[in-house]
Formats: sequence, C-alpha cells, structure tokens
Amino acid sequence: MMLHRVNKQISGGELKSSDVDESIQLLLRLEEDGLLEAYVLFALADEGISRDYEVYCVKNKEALTRFLDRYAIHDKQ
Repeated sequence: MMLHRVNKQISGGELKSSDVDESIQLLLRLEEDGLLEAYVLFALADEGISRDYEVYCVKNKEALTRFLDRYAIHDKQ
C-alpha cells in the first residue's frame, strides 16, 4: 500500500523521486521489476517465509534468478 501511494504521489507530481528515501526507492524498483517477493525471500525471510522457500522456488525460479542476477550478484541498481 505504501509503495502504491508513493508511486501515485510521484506520478501526480506531489513528490519528487529524489526526495524519497533510498530504501524506499529500492523497494519501488523491486516492485516495478516484479522482484519484491524475491527480495523479501532473500533479505527479510522469517521462519514462516523460510518454510515456503522450496515451493516458492519451484513456482518462481525466473524471478529469483533475475533478482539474484540484478540485485545480488551484479548490483545493477
């Protein structure tokens, strides 16, 4: 919800993207790239998320590979 609101404010000219905290900018990029879930899995996983890892990997291999390639290995932010 927060990311949607920030995006709406940027699109509407109420907020400049340069005024948004870097961590929020990263989340916005991840969301735009369709990689927010992959980020949560690797960077913010708790016990419940970790239990779902194997099933998620099978269903989302392409997204996980893109996340690792773009954000973890090559750091192309």
